[in-house]
Amino acid sequence: YKRKAQGTLDQAMLNDGSGNLSWSDVNTTVFGQEYQYSESESVSSTTGTTFLQKTLLTTTSLEGGTYRIGWSYQWNFDLTSNDFRGRVRLDGSTDLMAHRQEPKDAAGTFGSTGTNQQHQISGFKHIVLTAGVHTIEIQWRSQDGVTTASIWNARIELWRVS
Repeated sequence: YKRKAQGTLDQAMLNDGSGNLSWSDVNTTVFGQEYQYSESESVSSTTGTTFLQKTLLTTTSLEGGTYRIGWSYQWNFDLTSNDFRGRVRLDGSTDLMAHRQEPKDAAGTFGSTGTNQQHQISGFKHIVLTAGVHTIEIQWRSQDGVTTASIWNARIELWRVS
């Protein structure tokens, strides 16, 4: 049991449940702790239908708690009738976000992507994480196995909320 004593800074009286009391330094604010970041800015392209990893954040060993996971990336797809597919995945199995979009444009050029489109998507989620190491990754793919799907400026950030 912790109770902050009046007039103290960052100390609390701890009771071990057996009547033993002691003063202890405590961190009363967890918001913003454990900040971690990953990015991959270069253009990556594929015609494959299997999800590929664009960027990966492997956390340090975290304390259990509520964390904010944020993501963003830019993308394009060089076809008017099929979809770009993207997702943000936690620990290799939980999709935090699934992205499926048909851009309706196949003209022009941006770098080596085959189209002049430059779309962006971003989002965040508050999620309770257990103590330990976690992975968060941005993945992308083509829908049809023929058309080029491109991704760049992929970013992931994480920090503790509570």
